Amino acid sequence: MNSKWFYVNYMSFSLVQLNMSMWMGFCSNRFVRITVNIILMFGVLMSVAACVGTKYPAPPSISDNERTSFEYKVGTGDLLNIYVWGYPDLAESVSVRPDGKITTKLIEDVSATGKTPSELARLVEQAYKTFVTNPVVTISLDTFTGSKNQQIKIVSASSATRTIPYASDLTLLDVLIEIGGLTDFANGNATILVRKFDGKSKNYSLRVDDLIRKGDITANIVMRPGDIMIIPERWF
Repeated sequence: MNSKWFYVNYMSFSLVQLNMSMWMGFCSNRFVRITVNIILMFGVLMSVAACVGTKYPAPPSISDNERTSFEYKVGTGDLLNIYVWGYPDLAESVSVRPDGKITTKLIEDVSATGKTPSELARLVEQAYKTFVTNPVVTISLDTFTGSKNQQIKIVSASSATRTIPYASDLTLLDVLIEIGGLTDFANGNATILVRKFDGKSKNYSLRVDDLIRKGDITANIVMRPGDIMIIPERWF
């Protein structure tokens, strides 16, 4: 915390307390004096709490190689369009079930989650060889949610928890736009980012208030698949 800020606030508190003590000199009620002191101390503590950020460092920057190497993985709830070249009757749209599998006109219970559309297309081709000669399958997405380990999760004390699919070059500002910004009760600059590296989670600090309330674009970062944002509530 800035020592100059603390000194100024401490002096302000002292002056207020001096003025109040002069007023209380005319008051013999001990209960009133105790109550006023408690209120003053509570106000100072709230001011200090408001200016204390998280103890975690800022997140490291994302390399260009990592930003361009992202591959979308199919998730539950995705709507897939399946095309078989030369067999228009086999074209269809299927949803990925909650168990992570799909069923088509020719096959059933094919595991889909965690695979790229191309990987899933190769699996369907292998299964279709029993029914079709040299099948060539293409899979595209109509609607998507993404696999759970790629989704961005936003946990907030003052609003409902949200989950959004990750997309290439997704930024913190993009996430905030998607969830409709912060509520008046959210403590944006105390936001914690939980990010995994090699299977291990690390915590970082985000300056969300600086970004959306002050327009500080330096607080905008590039998100990674699987990032978790934890936004606490203000004390007052």
